[in-house]
Amino acid sequence: FLGPTDTEFLNPNFTLEAPYDNGNFKVGFPSGPSFVLPLPDINVSGSADPHDFYVYDGKLYFTADDGTHGRELWSWDGMAATRITDINPGTGSAFDNADTAYLAQFGGDLYFRANDGTNGSELWRYDGVSAPVMVTPQINSSGSGSPMRMFVYDDGGGNELYFSATDNGTDYDLWRYDGSNPPELVDPIGSDNTYFGSEFVFFVDSIYFSALDSADGLELWKYNGTASQVSNFTAAASGVNELTENGSILYFRASDDGSDYELWQLDDGSVSPASNVDEEIDGVPTLSSFPTDLCSFDGSLYFSATTATYGIELYRFDGVDVTLAADIAAGGTGAAPAGMTVYGTYLIFSASDTGAEPGNSEPWYFDGVTAQLISDINPAGSSSPYGFTVYNGALYFAAADDGEDFELWVIF
Repeated sequence: FLGPTDTEFLNPNFTLEAPYDNGNFKVGFPSGPSFVLPLPDINVSGSADPHDFYVYDGKLYFTADDGTHGRELWSWDGMAATRITDINPGTGSAFDNADTAYLAQFGGDLYFRANDGTNGSELWRYDGVSAPVMVTPQINSSGSGSPMRMFVYDDGGGNELYFSATDNGTDYDLWRYDGSNPPELVDPIGSDNTYFGSEFVFFVDSIYFSALDSADGLELWKYNGTASQVSNFTAAASGVNELTENGSILYFRASDDGSDYELWQLDDGSVSPASNVDEEIDGVPTLSSFPTDLCSFDGSLYFSATTATYGIELYRFDGVDVTLAADIAAGGTGAAPAGMTVYGTYLIFSASDTGAEPGNSEPWYFDGVTAQLISDINPAGSSSPYGFTVYNGALYFAAADDGEDFELWVIF
């Protein structure tokens, strides 16, 4: 217990609610997420670098490297972090890199992409109890099927797990798995050398995604029993990405000339420009605003974008106009907000109030009116938080209080 004269109350995160006395008092807290705590180190000798956060069966799952077993699958149950198994035995990693697990729940099980060191990167399944197993037969028997962008979709015949994968190592197409029969190719996407550029998003009655092939570049596609290209913006790279639904409209980033990337929309089956952000903010379209981290929050679309006046900051689009939501790094240096995540009535993200250089990226929140620093985890530089995920009423993420040792943290 802490008394009102204890030094801990000099911290502005603590205030006393009057009336109080030394024997019986209440503690009041400031508005907004305020308490940031490090969780026990997973890698005591280095950086665990947790990624791929996903909530399944009452636990928070992620991949991490404990310094002994390589990058493997872990869970957090609110009390302790537990390595599920050693899929790639020894020091080998089951996951090629960070953010390559593509975890998704389907049919009561957790599916993901993993490499056991023998069969390449293939589709795996975990029931929450037994050891994870690889789905057989393999998608690519002579290499890696590399399943990505797992998405559960009912195409009229019941829910199935959809994903992109390759059976020859180069051409990625749309695949599905019903939980019992072998994974099957659904529909070839494009002509050849296809690659999927965005996550799958369900909108109206179809799965939408961006895909690239040698003929048309990265364009907008959909699948509703048959795969079809929605729009071909330009012969140059249109770079469709960041698909995000807000209200009855699907927003995304794209370019109709191969260089000026702005905000576009799909509304009632028709593709059109939503906003030229830098032109609306600065009055002159002098650069590509490149909207990133699109997120639906409080009825509007929020995102990070670049303008000549403010640099990379947090902007809001209400369906008609774009406005600056917060100028966190004043003077046009740009705070570079990233990782937008809705947490209750707050929008959480990382940002630097000193600009990109020298850099001071820390967790922030936006309450619809103002932006506020949650905690300066690394006072000497950037803690570079990422992976914000809501679990059990709290917000979990990875950060480094020394700038390089990334471990698991929580915000209340």
